Amino acid sequence: MLTTRIITRIICGLALGIGFYTTTDSASAKTKPAQLVKVKTFSPATKVKATKGPMYTNYKLTKKNHNLAKYKKTVFTTGKTVTVKLASGKHAIYKYLRSQNGKVKGYVASKYVKKADTIKRVKSTKSSKSSLSHFSLTEYRNEFIKALNAERAKRKLPPPNPRR
Repeated sequence: MLTTRIITRIICGLALGIGFYTTTDSASAKTKPAQLVKVKTFSPATKVKATKGPMYTNYKLTKKNHNLAKYKKTVFTTGKTVTVKLASGKHAIYKYLRSQNGKVKGYVASKYVKKADTIKRVKSTKSSKSSLSHFSLTEYRNEFIKALNAERAKRKLPPPNPRR
């Protein structure tokens, strides 16, 4: 009786061991890397924004390093476009993006990339004391009173009551 228990436990242990071995083996399958078809470099670099999708470390697209949903407001520069042949046999275009500080960089599918809006900044002109030298407060008040009286006459309003 004791020997039959030992034999059944050994058989169960072997069956479980084989089951774990086969499941871990199939889960560790690697993805087939993409093949490089064409590289296009252009200058000057274009400013772009990424909308979503993964960013890969190299053109083989085997390792993801960032999720671009977290970088929607980040402006990237791109100067390189890569055409690759995926494992499925289809061709895809990926752009190499680099952030302004250089910490976030990698390859992104071109469908997730759009041009950044160009922001034109207006330089403020500081007013110097010389530009205020021709300003007169009394002239400004007189011009305002003339415009106010003209508006009152246009609307046929009575003049204001004098101060007492």
